Amino acid sequence: LALSPVSLGKQPKLAGIKHCNRLEQVLIKSIELPEGIHDWLVIDFEDNIIESSMANIFFVVDEKLVTPRMSYAGVAGMMREQVMHQLLQMGHKIEVTDIQYSRLNQVKHAFITNSLFGLVDIVRIDDFTFTPATWTPSLREQLSLTL
Repeated sequence: LALSPVSLGKQPKLAGIKHCNRLEQVLIKSIELPEGIHDWLVIDFEDNIIESSMANIFFVVDEKLVTPRMSYAGVAGMMREQVMHQLLQMGHKIEVTDIQYSRLNQVKHAFITNSLFGLVDIVRIDDFTFTPATWTPSLREQLSLTL
């Protein structure tokens, strides 16, 4: 992933839901991705990570799973909900909170989710690198049984 040059505004009445007024996403997707980059990382204007241009995002920081809060921007996708439910079943704790872009240096693992491709491990966001978590293959397998 690479940081999108377009940031999301805050609109609490639309945050978290899918709706037809996704003009910011249209702007983001209209920008050509740099070579070797598969998607944009999207932040709001306060540098909080929200999502990728097409998926929800999860991080592992200090052995704790963290996913962005969707109170002001972003879409809380169906796969995000399924993944969170399955992670809880697997014994993981999940924190839904604001995550500043500057905290990426604390991230050990990262992955994105959506209903089209399921779960994809992230190995790099800009100059930050991550290793896939050992349990993401098991999570993928368990989700294919419950979807």
